[in-house]
Amino acid sequence: MPAYKTLQGTSLGWWVHSASGTQENGNLPRIALATNGIASGDSYYVGAGILGTFPYEFFVHPNAKGVQSSCPTLRAVVPADGLYHARAYGRDLSQYDLNGDGDGIRLGISVGGRLVPDLVVVSRDSKNRASEHYESVANGDRLWLKAGDTLEFVVDPYDVYNGDSTGLTACYAKEGDADANRRVVNVHFTESGNGKLSATGQRPREGWADWNKWNALRPFGVSSATCRNCVEADGTTPRNVTVSLTRDSGATIAKGTGLAGTLFLESFVASSGTDDTYTFTVGNLKKNEPYTLYLYSVKNFSTDDLGNATFTVGGATKGLEGAWILGDGQKVLTRFDVTSDANGTITGTFAAADANGGAFNGLTLVGALPAYVPTGTMVIVR
Repeated sequence: MPAYKTLQGTSLGWWVHSASGTQENGNLPRIALATNGIASGDSYYVGAGILGTFPYEFFVHPNAKGVQSSCPTLRAVVPADGLYHARAYGRDLSQYDLNGDGDGIRLGISVGGRLVPDLVVVSRDSKNRASEHYESVANGDRLWLKAGDTLEFVVDPYDVYNGDSTGLTACYAKEGDADANRRVVNVHFTESGNGKLSATGQRPREGWADWNKWNALRPFGVSSATCRNCVEADGTTPRNVTVSLTRDSGATIAKGTGLAGTLFLESFVASSGTDDTYTFTVGNLKKNEPYTLYLYSVKNFSTDDLGNATFTVGGATKGLEGAWILGDGQKVLTRFDVTSDANGTITGTFAAADANGGAFNGLTLVGALPAYVPTGTMVIVR
């Protein structure tokens, strides 16, 4: 059974939470906090070969990969509705690789135990030394959370848990209330669902947890397709937003097969290479108004390149830069902060990053939207 206990080392007192209390310092995984100062050396957690901890820094150590209790986790419950920013800072405290097989840890932030806004590798070990850092920060911003929702700061053992002593600090802040004018529209490139909506219930990168409805743009079998009069992510509020997708070569829009059983990722619009471009347009927006646009790209779990997409919007070109949908934190989306043009339109392009092919699964638009005008409405000005 999980156990809490206090210990007295050579220099420091410790508060410890571990998998059990059967050993003097508890089993793995373990979270400990020095209760009386800065640790520089101690008989329990910061002895030979281990760096000292900072004041108010947790000492954590994961268990082996794949064990039910592998990952020590700090959990916070937010007290009020709002937009939040979460941050976790990790340090690799081990000064050496145990048997030369150390690979550091993965430090992640999750929302509600499912979605991952950021994940970083923290390592000073030989396997990752060329590409990673012994200290790193995971950030998750623009998180729409209701009172009682959870944020989790997770230390994952990666592949090897030997020598995974880690210093962990975490915090979150409410950045403001959700503006009533900040609306969310999702569009899914899919064959699923009936009528206007896709069958997926995937939560988008911004929006409340129950704003998980997606307009269905069914583009396969044609060279150009449009979704008109999209509804908001609540599934009921109508808007006049349109989203169009065109394969620039004039050929039929190509379909790729993704993750079976995962509705949002079962199929995708496919680009074969850097020259196989698509143009997408989001229209009927407010003129010259700022918007946030999220573009999703996932092929499957088995490929290292995942979505392998390149997007260009407003003169800026980006690859995939953010995590969200997949639990282990792979980069699956790109975010653009853009301004609509004088016609109330945002235009961009998609192509594969290289000859391995790329995926485009859908998009999320966030911002103020014009009032809905029903089809067939007549406005007379005298």
